[in-house]
Amino acid sequence: MGEFGSFPDIIRAVTDVYGLLALTVLVIGTLAWKMNADAAPNVRAVIFLAILASFVLCLYLALTHNRGNKMPEPVPPAPEAQTGAAMLFPDSDRRLLTASDLAGLDAEQLRLARNEIFARRGRRFVDPALRAHFQQFDWYQPTSTEVALNRIEVTNVEAIRRAEAR
Repeated sequence: MGEFGSFPDIIRAVTDVYGLLALTVLVIGTLAWKMNADAAPNVRAVIFLAILASFVLCLYLALTHNRGNKMPEPVPPAPEAQTGAAMLFPDSDRRLLTASDLAGLDAEQLRLARNEIFARRGRRFVDPALRAHFQQFDWYQPTSTEVALNRIEVTNVEAIRRAEAR
C-alpha cells in the first residue's frame, strides 16, 4: 500500500474518528448533490469539488492520524532462565519492580539489575564487564545490540534508572 500501510491499516483508518468524518462528508455531500439536481451546472461543480476535497482531506487525516503513536508490537515473554542463577530479579519481565525492591541495592547491583533485563532478551553488550558477567550463565545468549522489551521491562528499566540517579 506504499506510504499508508497495509489493508488492515486502511480499515482501522476508516473506523477512526477522521475516517467516520470522511464517510459522513461523503453521505451528506451525496444528499446535497441529489437535492440540488436542478441547480445550475456551476453550482453543482462547486458542490462536487467541496465534497471531494472534504472527503480526501478527511481520508488523509484518517490514514495519517496517530501514525507516529502506533502501539509497538507486543514482545513475547523472554525465555525462562534455566535456573534464575545470579539474576537479581528473574521475574522483571513479568512484574513491575517496586521502590522497596530497589531500595537495598547498591549502584553496581542496580546496574546489573537493569542490564539483566536486556541480557535476558539477548543483548550483546559492548561493555566488557557486563559481557563477562552475563557470559558466565547458560541462559545468556547474545544475539543483537538492540533488543525489544515489553512494557513491563521498559517500565522497570526506567524505575531502575531513576534509582541509579539517586
